Amino acid sequence: MKAVRHYCQEKWVLMYALRWLKAGILNKDGVYIDRITGTPQGGVISPLLANIFLHVVFDKWMELHHLEKPFVRYADDIVVHCKTEKQARFVIAKIRKRFADCMLSVHRAKTRIVNLYGITDGIYPRSFKGC
Repeated sequence: MKAVRHYCQEKWVLMYALRWLKAGILNKDGVYIDRITGTPQGGVISPLLANIFLHVVFDKWMELHHLEKPFVRYADDIVVHCKTEKQARFVIAKIRKRFADCMLSVHRAKTRIVNLYGITDGIYPRSFKGC
């Protein structure tokens, strides 16, 4: 909510955003489950709130601490361009720590190094297909 308040001061928007964040989940069996953190998966507001949060947590952090590393982020999918394997491993570790500090996690199975050029010796995939 702190990030939402920074970008929007409209009281009615803040009220609805807070309601969405606090809303529980009604599962297929009709059982209501309280939410503890995050936005509801598949909720209509989730992409907007996630983008605002990641803009602060990731985009601005990268600008401050890793300006020399270009990146692309589409919603919660992120590609950071690194020059070496060593740099890629370093950046992944830093991102994992940053996300943990902000109560987020990096998807272990989807987080990987992809070598788009150069010799890989079969260690790293040569495309994003299957990521």
